[in-house]
Amino acid sequence: RWELWMVVFVSTRGCSADQSWTFAQAVLQGYAPDGGLMLPAVLPQLSEETLLKWSELSYIDLCIEVCCLFVDPTEIPFADVAVLVRSAFAVFALPTHNQVVPVVEIEERDTVLYLAECYHGPSLAFKDLAMQFIGHLLAYFLQHKERLREQKVPVPDRMVIVISTSGDTGSAAIEAVRSKPGIEIIVMYPANNRITKLQELQMATVQDKNVHTFAMDGTSDEIDVPFKKVFDDVPFKEKYGVNSINALNWARIMIQLNHYFYAYFRILDSQRKRQATDTAERGVTVATDGQACPTATTTTSELLKPVRFAVPSGAFGNCIAGWIAKSMGLPIELMACVNKNDILHNYFTTGVLRKLPDIHVSKAPAMDIGIPYNFERWLYMAGGQDPQKTVEWMRTFEETGHVSPFPTEPSELDGGAPLHTAIQSCSASDEAIQATMAEFAVTHKYVLDPHSAVAVHASRTVAPKRPMPTCCILTAHPAKFGELVKAATGGMVVDEPACLVGLEEKPIVSTFVSRDCDWYAMLRAAITSL
Repeated sequence: RWELWMVVFVSTRGCSADQSWTFAQAVLQGYAPDGGLMLPAVLPQLSEETLLKWSELSYIDLCIEVCCLFVDPTEIPFADVAVLVRSAFAVFALPTHNQVVPVVEIEERDTVLYLAECYHGPSLAFKDLAMQFIGHLLAYFLQHKERLREQKVPVPDRMVIVISTSGDTGSAAIEAVRSKPGIEIIVMYPANNRITKLQELQMATVQDKNVHTFAMDGTSDEIDVPFKKVFDDVPFKEKYGVNSINALNWARIMIQLNHYFYAYFRILDSQRKRQATDTAERGVTVATDGQACPTATTTTSELLKPVRFAVPSGAFGNCIAGWIAKSMGLPIELMACVNKNDILHNYFTTGVLRKLPDIHVSKAPAMDIGIPYNFERWLYMAGGQDPQKTVEWMRTFEETGHVSPFPTEPSELDGGAPLHTAIQSCSASDEAIQATMAEFAVTHKYVLDPHSAVAVHASRTVAPKRPMPTCCILTAHPAKFGELVKAATGGMVVDEPACLVGLEEKPIVSTFVSRDCDWYAMLRAAITSL
């Protein structure tokens, strides 16, 4: 691989024209020093032959291949990458066929809807997929810090991970690093019923000595303010070894590429088998140039067929991973699916990114986000990787509350359509979320969590740009939202996985922080006290 390709990372805001980072440096930076987000300077372009090879791999082996495109082997040898990946997914509950991400087929009217279950990790959310890897990765950095320092990788003696969460990120991060030597974690989450009780209990009852949780009397966007301010203070961040494994961190995005590739290949397998069955039932033999069409393996021509992914979107990290996979050559389309906090839907339908006047508490609380910070990565990529433009757009947005980066101009990215329409979008009301959960449970005997229901609702509401199968990314186990499921379905009770049993009997150990407290000073004090 590396004789042909060596990746370096740059900031969406530029820093300086000659500044770049290796993989390990980028992961340990979190935010770039200029406040931008890390991205590869150039994305690897995957050949049809590579896609054909990858289509036969398991989720874990595929993940190893994806990671090795971005990891510098002088920092982490490929053999060690494989160990880290296998260790990360060893804790997943694998319900069928030993799959980390099962892809389920649902018969819908005259078509089939695919569901990628990304929630079988220890916190029952899709964020476990990346978090578990990052937990092992950070421990690896500490274990090999002397060697890495010689390679100019600034590994601190100890790390303080700071997390601002709208619900699921916090518990996934805690599960990734709890009890790991040399790593402390601070998690700030919205208090006062802004997330579900179970979401809070997954964080607030953890008693490991390296876990410190704070219940903040505000929204997730308000919590992001002191969080971002700490990272803007580069000397402070470096002195105390502060980092984050929110979706701002490139390692999160990198691992999330994998479920797009994996689900895509499984859907092609399904479509091929369905086509073969239909052909056999009709008594038709399909041939090309006198040869029977292959039925046992995926052909190169089949890999060109597009698949649409409906992605529940809050901070936009999951969707930007799909965009990067698409940019690397995976033939997919994307639909950003949001609740009534619809800043992304407004942008992808009007071309104007406009701050919401208020954050609404919804039935899909992990998506109650008004400023999707990963949208900056999309602006940078879609805008031709011009950091000066990105800085200008973000400054305009921060100062005026709105920005129109690509006003209705044709773009080569999407067949001449305006650039802001390159990603489809849909917004779901609370009523639509509940109705989808209820109907799906009755019709298909399948229970959705409210965030996944947003994606299913969108898949039924917005038609693809051209005929293609749709796959919904399911982001959380329905048991995490048992009360919402019960209310939507008329009393249906979801069996609790073992990790949720008994949480309500455990003592709350988080610290409540009121609105009149100086949150930035509180966060700095919490960091320095460790």
